[in-house]
Amino acid sequence: MAVVVGYPRQPWQLGGHMPYSEDFLDIRQLCARYPGRSGGRLNPATPWRWITRGLLVPDGTRVYLRAVRVGARWMIRESDWERFLAALTSANAGPADPTPPPRSAHAREKASEAALRELERLGL
Repeated sequence: MAVVVGYPRQPWQLGGHMPYSEDFLDIRQLCARYPGRSGGRLNPATPWRWITRGLLVPDGTRVYLRAVRVGARWMIRESDWERFLAALTSANAGPADPTPPPRSAHAREKASEAALRELERLGL
């Protein structure tokens, strides 16, 4: 299952146009603004992969960076970049309060017996 961040990826799903109320960045500009994995510049192949192949997240879905093709360039809106980062952050954050898995009947019985022994030791 694919998760598309921002607007639909296919031009025909946009109703023939994309809103141009924001500034666009091309891949080169995006790479110059944000650091890569080792602290240097982001490699241009990385956002290209995020646009074309998406990024697999722990739950098994793919998150795509929304972009439009203008001639030979991919153009990315700032808001789409922020949505992409937010989707990755929430996908990797996991549940806020993870619940422990339920104990088996044997584990519950052992815990109950241990609690009973502790109560007897305390004289209660």
